[in-house]
Amino acid sequence: MISSDSEVKTALTKGSYDAQMSVDMMNAINSYRASKGVAKLTIDSDAIAVAQIRAYEITLLYDHKRPDGSSLTTFGIIAGENICLGQDTVSEAMYQFENEPGHNANLLATKYTGIGCAVFCEYDPDLEMDIYHYVQTFTN
Repeated sequence: MISSDSEVKTALTKGSYDAQMSVDMMNAINSYRASKGVAKLTIDSDAIAVAQIRAYEITLLYDHKRPDGSSLTTFGIIAGENICLGQDTVSEAMYQFENEPGHNANLLATKYTGIGCAVFCEYDPDLEMDIYHYVQTFTN
């Protein structure tokens, strides 16, 4: 359950998905894995669909839990997730993921076989700028 002091937006978030950035992120993940001698991941359309849902959800509540308080296991297929926000490019997001131990462990985990990514661009009228929300979902 979401507590009253959590950072949940009350209005619907306006924005759009950036398909090219999502593809670029999946390619960057596989290039990174290859550079470390780890097998590439298969692009998984179900994992992409979940990543799109999650990319929107983290505009409402930035957490590995869903806005309704449930866990990622409600999706059934997701074995791991990386999230971040605020980076303007896929390269910046990947730099953050690669340099945080938990995220990097997901990027290089040999137990994962599939990947789905989504990037949701939200316009923040208070800041008068776009904010990118990145999600990587892993399957096995």
